[in-house]
Amino acid sequence: AVDRASGEGVSYAFSCTTSKPVAEFFERNGFRRVSPEEVPASKWDDYDGARRSSVICLRIDCPADGSSTSR
Repeated sequence: AVDRASGEGVSYAFSCTTSKPVAEFFERNGFRRVSPEEVPASKWDDYDGARRSSVICLRIDCPADGSSTSR
């Protein structure tokens, strides 16, 4: 998915989860934790406030040349 996003000119991708094992999966695959403020504000429109307080946000930068990021 990151390769495809990169090929379409996307500069980064993000994931948000409340599950520690899911966050660890993304980290093993090149994502890094970021604060919720680093996620586009539109993500939080109509988002449950209680859930947001426990969310883990992750981001991966997509290579500008569309090269593979697979591990």
